[in-house]
Amino acid sequence: MEAVDPPLRGLPDSQCYGQPSGIKARPPRSADQCWRSHRVSWRLWGVFAAAVSCPGRDVSGGATRRQCRWLARGSIPVSDIHQTASSWTWIAGEIVPTAAASIGVLDRGFLYGESVFETLRTVERKALFLSDHLMRLRKSASLLGMTCDFDDGWMEQLIDQLLARIPAGEDAVVRITMTRGNRIGGRLEAEGCRSRWIVTATAMEPEKSRPPLHLVISKFRKAPPDVLDPAIKSGNFLSSILAREDAIGRGADDGILLSPEGILTETSCANLFWVRDGEVFTCSRELVLEGITRGCAIRLLESSGIEVIEGLFPELEIRSAQEAFLTSSVTGIVAVASIDGRDLTSDLESSITETLRTQYQQQILTASRGGVR
Repeated sequence: MEAVDPPLRGLPDSQCYGQPSGIKARPPRSADQCWRSHRVSWRLWGVFAAAVSCPGRDVSGGATRRQCRWLARGSIPVSDIHQTASSWTWIAGEIVPTAAASIGVLDRGFLYGESVFETLRTVERKALFLSDHLMRLRKSASLLGMTCDFDDGWMEQLIDQLLARIPAGEDAVVRITMTRGNRIGGRLEAEGCRSRWIVTATAMEPEKSRPPLHLVISKFRKAPPDVLDPAIKSGNFLSSILAREDAIGRGADDGILLSPEGILTETSCANLFWVRDGEVFTCSRELVLEGITRGCAIRLLESSGIEVIEGLFPELEIRSAQEAFLTSSVTGIVAVASIDGRDLTSDLESSITETLRTQYQQQILTASRGGVR
């Protein structure tokens, strides 16, 4: 693996957990070292081996000495590009294949979900709405009492260098994660902990029209603000995972979470909108994360003369919707096909959703060409 040149000097040493803050490549390992590392990590970690094992392993969990030799000499065949080199991670001051990246077992993000993160799309090697995401990341960290004092220009350069390793012609998803750092002395309190940063870029197919999604009302409820402030984009995703798995088990794509009082909020990882009689409705920001794409959608709708009503709406309100859609940074604007089996696709081509999706596609194209960063 080649070193990143020139090195970046952004975060203090303490922010990258005691490692030099310049970005560099991990020193090459011999094939035998790589093979032994894989065998040990697989035995110790089982299903978590992907996080710490050799990036030359295949999807069944086995690794070949041939693949480890490729890794050791820094040469990976083109045929394996998606398996190994299409996801790269910066951690502790160096860039490594994501499958080779790892954190310690004492990290509080791993132990307690004590972390904040941002996920964003890239198009044509440009991170979309990066400044908005970094502003929200700082807000999340501040609400948890975590210091988030990196330089935006440093983060932009780091992301650009990760994207340079993504195969040409492919877009990517970038995730920026900040954990509290290691637990100290078995204590629950976080005093003295040093934050850990992890940034990952993973290749994805270029943007295509996504098929409408089937939703159900989830049996799981969204945590109220007095339990967890929705403005915190936290790494603790258990309620979302439970809602998604429950929906899939019921033959749907995702679940709509209600508040404990029965108010419509969002799905497992997207903001929810619905349309009735030409008006668009969505949950108030007091109960949901203020999504970057959510805000963009509201601005586009209002600029087209369509009223967007934010409020606290009971489940019954969505039963009479003529259409619905979801917004998120990764998937953009996605139409809803049905809710609890009720079809919402009868007039999709001429819908507000389809018009908005077209406008949003133009917006991200403008952003990728330097209009928004």
